[in-house]
This record gives sequence, structure tokens and C-alpha cells, in this order.
Amino acid sequence: MDVNVTSLQERAKVEAKSYLEQLLSEGARKLLQATIENEVAEYLQSQSGRRSESGERSVVRNGHLPERDLVPFEHGELPDSRLPLVLPGQSRDSLQRVG
Repeated sequence: MDVNVTSLQERAKVEAKSYLEQLLSEGARKLLQATIENEVAEYLQSQSGRRSESGERSVVRNGHLPERDLVPFEHGELPDSRLPLVLPGQSRDSLQRVG
């Protein structure tokens, strides 16, 4: 069961688009997807003769994940999880980078 949760603001933005804008956006997405699929197929075909030392193909396609909805993050940038949190009274210079 798919459950799509969208904010009221996001829903208003989508519904505010005209039918023509929605049609153009969907058409552009499909065109871009088809172009990328074709490029991948051409590349795989051009590399089909490459083999590893053990005889396996060197370049393979790993498959597809199911299509999913992307949800924009509206609250600024996500914090870099490799950096430690700077607590009050500390300076960034006193901390070592993690990762």
C-alpha cells in the first residue's frame, strides 16, 4: 500500500500549475528518462566485449529500483554527517574532521 504524504503548501504548488505546465513537465521527464536509457544501452553495447581476467563481463547494468516520488527538503541544507556537532563554547578549529 503506497502512502504519499505531502504538505499543504506543496499540494497547492502542484495544483496551481496549469494543465499545460503539468503536461510539459511530464513530457520533459519522460524524454530525459528515454535519453538516459538510450545512452546507457549504447554504452553497454559498446563495452559488451570487455571481460575481466576471470572471463566475466566488465561492464554490466545492475537493474532498476521501483519508481518513487521525490520529496524536496524545504528547511535548508542537510547537515554534513561527517562533521561533528559544534557545541556552545567550542570552535570548529578545535575539532577534528571525522570520516
